[in-house]
Amino acid sequence: MPSRLGAFARRFARSPSGTAFFVVAGGVGLLAILGVTGLLQGRTELRIAPEVVLNLSSGSVVPIGTDQRQIVVVNFFASWCPPCRDEAPALRTTWARLEDDPDVVMAGIIFKDSPSAAAGYMRDFGLGYPTVADDGGTLSRAFRISGIPKTFVIAPDGTVVLSHFGAIRAEQLLAAVEEARARSR
Repeated sequence: MPSRLGAFARRFARSPSGTAFFVVAGGVGLLAILGVTGLLQGRTELRIAPEVVLNLSSGSVVPIGTDQRQIVVVNFFASWCPPCRDEAPALRTTWARLEDDPDVVMAGIIFKDSPSAAAGYMRDFGLGYPTVADDGGTLSRAFRISGIPKTFVIAPDGTVVLSHFGAIRAEQLLAAVEEARARSR
């Protein structure tokens, strides 16, 4: 039986209809990938941060956009996200360097996750920066989030210096913070 199936598959692949099938299947696969990454959903990278206010778990209120006065580092994450777990050591390193810097605010935005699961994630990875729950998806819509992890570094004038999808490295994040700092001088 396996040899008949194998022979059929080889004949089918060499036939005009088989070739057409593989071309169409490949095209559908490509469209699915583009759709998942947001490219077909009209999503473009932000150049100017949305005008939003973060009510952080620490009790601080951080305006983002033209009213902000500090460099803001925002990371959209969830406890169930494997790449978020991969980037956690880099975020911990970045937070250790920036925690006492009065010119920088770092915040995690909980994306489609429960606050208790997110708090466990933050605790497990030693991430001490404040978080905010994205209740109703208002923040993820404002930042045009179609997948996580997604990290932004925003200069005090509201310019998005870094918009990074996927696990980020501490060096990338710290370099973007320095770029934002240079813009604010």
